[in-house]
Amino acid sequence: MRITKISIKELFGNPAFNYEIELKKDPPITIIHGRNGSGKTVIFKMIHGLFNFNYFIFGKYPFREFRMDFDDNEYVLVIRGFDKGKSEYQSPTIIYSKSTH
Repeated sequence: MRITKISIKELFGNPAFNYEIELKKDPPITIIHGRNGSGKTVIFKMIHGLFNFNYFIFGKYPFREFRMDFDDNEYVLVIRGFDKGKSEYQSPTIIYSKSTH
């Protein structure tokens, strides 16, 4: 199982920070670059949090959706709703897809 794509919507609560990162297979090198403060480190912290069961990281940063797709057509999706009345993000919900093989 290999990660093929990482996407995030509204990182830091900003619609300008929507990313889709396709991970290259041949050659297996993907370079992620951007200005300081654009979210590179936060994205890596979220990946690390998923693989190490440190889900608290998803409550630390505002975002709408974080998704990792794998080469077996499975994915992990983390969603945070936004309560406009309270002007705050809700607790994250983590969804794991199941393969139908």
